[in-house]
Amino acid sequence: MTLVYFWLSIALSFLGFFLQFFGAQVAFRDGDPNPMALSPFGIASTGCFALAFIFGLVVIHKTIAMLMFLVQKKP
Repeated sequence: MTLVYFWLSIALSFLGFFLQFFGAQVAFRDGDPNPMALSPFGIASTGCFALAFIFGLVVIHKTIAMLMFLVQKKP
């Protein structure tokens, strides 16, 4: 399951970069004078980055727990 979380984190990071790039392209093409640059694409990319960060933390936690289990295991 840890590998699923790892690859989900990687996929969400790429999706976030893609959404951010696509949102910038749409904003430049439309000439939208939005000073805060808030768009649905920007909000979605921020959500993807946040989820990727959470899944990354889960992977790190599971990896550390597995290593501790292997080190402390009695022969």
